[in-house]
Amino acid sequence: MATAPCHKRAGSIGGEQMIEDALRKHLLEHESALGSYLARYDGRMAVFNIDAPPDDDIKWNGTERYGRIVYAVAMEHTRERNIKGTLTVSVIFQRHAQDLEKRPEKIEPVIRPLIDGWFFNVTNGVVSTNWKGSGYSIDENNGTSKLTLEFEMYTYPLQDTIGPDAVAR
Repeated sequence: MATAPCHKRAGSIGGEQMIEDALRKHLLEHESALGSYLARYDGRMAVFNIDAPPDDDIKWNGTERYGRIVYAVAMEHTRERNIKGTLTVSVIFQRHAQDLEKRPEKIEPVIRPLIDGWFFNVTNGVVSTNWKGSGYSIDENNGTSKLTLEFEMYTYPLQDTIGPDAVAR
């Protein structure tokens, strides 16, 4: 008899937590896997929601400003009262970095399993992520190369029930 697959979970039960916060916390908890690829900002790995700080910000630790992870969540509410969305994760490196390990193609097999197939506990339920695709690009203007991963997100809202009130009848 086959057993059910093991599901990966991240986040904590209880408390107010948005998917963006849960994802950032989850990635920061995997410093052993990601730390050698990423620069440090304000003492932590360079992981940012939507925008990264400017390169001249004094909180960048050391001289490195890249690699960095920048992610964005776009959620959509449908007529059927479903909530689904897209998570876009960009990993950005200096194009001519001396360290050959700090390249987009090297980090993809590391970061994708840290997000694909995970379930995140959030304030109003659970959100899961499923990898949709990846792409690579080069920005000659600022000398960077980028890996972009796209994930589909599905929500599983809390199902609260209230027992019938026998007195109200």
